[in-house]
Amino acid sequence: MRSVRNILSYRKKRRWRISLAVVLLCLPALAFAAQDAPPPTYIQFSIQDPGGNFFPQGEIEFCTPGGRCFYADIQEGFPGNFYLPSEYLHADTLYTVMIYDQQVKVLWEMRDWRFEPEDYDAQWNRWLGVHKFLIFPRFFVKEDGSMSFEVETTLNPEWERLMGLANAYAGPDTLPDFPELLWTTDGLVPLGGNFRSGPDKAAGVTGVSPGYGASLLRRFGYPQHELTRDSWASFREIGGGYARNRYDTDSAMAPGRASDVVLHRLWISVGYGRITQSMRTHWSVSLAAGHAAVRDGGKVLEYRGRSYRMWGGGVQVRWVRGLWSTDRADIGVIGRFDAMHWFADAAENDHWYGWEPSVLVGLVVY
Repeated sequence: MRSVRNILSYRKKRRWRISLAVVLLCLPALAFAAQDAPPPTYIQFSIQDPGGNFFPQGEIEFCTPGGRCFYADIQEGFPGNFYLPSEYLHADTLYTVMIYDQQVKVLWEMRDWRFEPEDYDAQWNRWLGVHKFLIFPRFFVKEDGSMSFEVETTLNPEWERLMGLANAYAGPDTLPDFPELLWTTDGLVPLGGNFRSGPDKAAGVTGVSPGYGASLLRRFGYPQHELTRDSWASFREIGGGYARNRYDTDSAMAPGRASDVVLHRLWISVGYGRITQSMRTHWSVSLAAGHAAVRDGGKVLEYRGRSYRMWGGGVQVRWVRGLWSTDRADIGVIGRFDAMHWFADAAENDHWYGWEPSVLVGLVVY
């Protein structure tokens, strides 16, 4: 009986010692994981006007009672957001905060604003390599012109995902509503190669008229998280379109009369681009493949044994600048440079083949 009690007592002591050893081994690791990352070099703030909109552009000034002041500019491509070096902010100082417009006129002012460092502790987890919280410090302008301030803290969805928890609200949606579809209509000017006039080409191409085109672009792959100080966001792009322009030909191609033909192009493209968070400026570079045909009236041109159908490929570079915004869409201008190479079994002094550099300028709706 005594031996049984001794055995049970020994097993209890052994389990207790094992548990203690596990705890002692885990403590350094837990302490390591709980260590905070160094404070950020910059802290991102935002400001909203009385209507709840992010203040588009201006300057923020912070002044101490002793007269020391420093400034921060609202990011041109990131409305309502600005950055302060963390080394400028001290917990034992009261600041006067002033908001200026672009004409350096004070719009709003807040006195006795205090920086509380503990409010910005996002609890860095070294094991997971992410912060546990997302921090959103914001200034608000009230209807009476006074200002208030709050720091909103939410769980980081990436931290929750890595911890195996359900996703939670990721904080206020400060990401712009980036465009997904773009419609364009533009004018086309061929720049050179065998796509300008050539009186000695293909029995005489005496002139070329500016053409026109249209396209539809689909954007995707925008960032799905709070953006950093970089005011540009990346995206992927696929699209397709059509363009045409008319060529005057002499009587050698159409005996007895002057004539004209039309060069038609269909293309598809896939590429990469960048857009400012204000959505006013964006550009993209795409690889394109297309089909072209020279048509004389209702049929494809046939001349000296060649049928003027061609397949081709090349590069397209787009630049967009927004001009007007409405509740339904934005309207802007678009410029595009194409460098397409059209493959053909061409004879000597033939036309409409090879490299076709061209420029398109028009309107875009997105």
